[in-house]
Amino acid sequence: AVDLNDGQRFSIHGLSLIDELLSADDYKSEEKVTKTRMAGILSSTYNTPFTVEFEKSDGTIRKLRGRLISAEPMMGRCQVLDLDILKSAKESGLRLVDNRTLLSLIINGVKYIKK
Repeated sequence: AVDLNDGQRFSIHGLSLIDELLSADDYKSEEKVTKTRMAGILSSTYNTPFTVEFEKSDGTIRKLRGRLISAEPMMGRCQVLDLDILKSAKESGLRLVDNRTLLSLIINGVKYIKK
């Protein structure tokens, strides 16, 4: 496996540890929720990896694996760290997600889908 924070490789031994890992991709259940509920979940997920799909201002769908840095009031924007971008001097990896355009969110083993 690769640590998304620093790109370092690591391995895990023991099924109990594997079961408790936080994943931005894997989920065991799905829930249909309102955008307001999904925005509330996303806005309270500090230091937890997630995958979010949202519509960009140009109408395209964006899928982003990240971690929350800061959140504006409920239906504002969230500043997130894009975990698929290795940080460098040129690229900070910071992105904005507009809560009003959320389509889905995977976090803590649950995939939330917009009703």
